[in-house]
Amino acid sequence: MNGSLFKQLLSRAANPQAENKAGPKSDWWVYFPLGMVAIMGISLTILFSIQSFSWEKTQARITFNEAAQERLLVVQREITTALDIVQDLASFFQASPIVGRRDFRKFVGPVLKRHPGIKSLQWIPVVRGEQRADFIIEAQRTFPAFAIIERDRLGELTESPERKIHYPVLYVQPYSSNKSVLGYDMGTNPIVATLLQQAEITGTPSVSPGFFLENGEEGKTGVIVAIPVFFEEEQEQETEDTQ
Repeated sequence: MNGSLFKQLLSRAANPQAENKAGPKSDWWVYFPLGMVAIMGISLTILFSIQSFSWEKTQARITFNEAAQERLLVVQREITTALDIVQDLASFFQASPIVGRRDFRKFVGPVLKRHPGIKSLQWIPVVRGEQRADFIIEAQRTFPAFAIIERDRLGELTESPERKIHYPVLYVQPYSSNKSVLGYDMGTNPIVATLLQQAEITGTPSVSPGFFLENGEEGKTGVIVAIPVFFEEEQEQETEDTQ
């Protein structure tokens, strides 16, 4: 055995603990890359899961926004269509010297069938206090039970007392689902009264804020569209009043 080999063997024999200390350290470094791979694998999995969850939230938000935008466009189209229909009805009244109950029904009937989203079309004349008696007599010619009515504190329909101005519903279609509205003084409803007065003063269409529907339509919202109709005599009277 040569000298160098003997020295190596002798060194190991003289320091057996040095070899034992070196062994575990060498083993730890052997497993260290495996541990790093495992940790990196877990980290990448967690990162991917977070990114995937974030992507799913983003996609859900995009889908929701697209659905909301689509619904908004549908509502806008419905309101635009309703405005056009009411404007046509206003033009019909302005062009006709007399519009009877039957004329009104024939004009709006087909429209309501084509647009089920429109719950009712109404003709609401402005009746001043001194005109009330004559107005009721004239309305009873085609509807004998006609009266100007409102709801009392208990919610029951009752005859409306005399006021300076009334806004009674003279015609309404479809009649079967709105018969209780006929003769109702819309001036007793603060929202509708404000809407009608605004349309009358400005001479332009007015749209109410959204409100919850009733009569089997709970959970749905709607709006009221009012378009003023002026006849020549009324316009001349308003001109005289402003001079």
